[in-house]
Amino acid sequence: MEQMGTRCRKWAERVDEGMFKVGRLTTSKPLNLSPFTIDEFEQSLYHKDPFTPSPIMAEIHSCLINTLINDLSSAEPIRPMGVPVNQAGDGENDTDYWEGLKGATTETLRPIADDFASTWTNPIPRDRKGWESTLVGLLWERGTLTSLPTYLDNILHLTYEDKPAPTRPTWATAPTSATSAQGLIPSKPEKRYGSLHHTHKLGIIAWMIDMVVQTGAIRDYMEESMSALTEVRKEQVDVKREWKKM
Repeated sequence: MEQMGTRCRKWAERVDEGMFKVGRLTTSKPLNLSPFTIDEFEQSLYHKDPFTPSPIMAEIHSCLINTLINDLSSAEPIRPMGVPVNQAGDGENDTDYWEGLKGATTETLRPIADDFASTWTNPIPRDRKGWESTLVGLLWERGTLTSLPTYLDNILHLTYEDKPAPTRPTWATAPTSATSAQGLIPSKPEKRYGSLHHTHKLGIIAWMIDMVVQTGAIRDYMEESMSALTEVRKEQVDVKREWKKM
């Protein structure tokens, strides 16, 4: 019971931290993200039905991703820390040692992830269709084991699912290669996102927010807000001085 209580407290702390990060941006004009309650946010993290996707998750991801896409056209677009897997070059990279579920490696991910990465810079439409696929492309292009240690596991979960067991073993269904022996088959991100673990969903959102706050649009908005706040404080000081004179 004590261990369960500790886990619950830690999860509550993570939700609060994630909500704090999201809350910093929900009223931000550059994002156009409508506010929501912490209960709604937590419930959306647990939402698993792929046939009725969570509107809050769709809005959060779409607004954050579109902000990053818009930043690409700025004079100094942000860049991630570390070396993404697809930019590792000929040198050795930590991702070379990554091994996911059922022996999957970066070479397992590359054929599918490269396709998503080639189109991730296309803005997500208002109906929010396809945001899950864009997320995969963003993770592949911008993710690093330093900034988001689980990003490759997330890509694997979003793009593959367990291969159904054959009704009876035959020569045609027997594994013939290392890839088929993994027991995984390609899947669609929109089908898989709901079953992603809630802690991983929260981690992805926090990772995107850490990048978004570095974009020019958010930096400019924060600077304008700070300038406005400074002016308000100056006016308050002036009012207090006038009050004392009276």
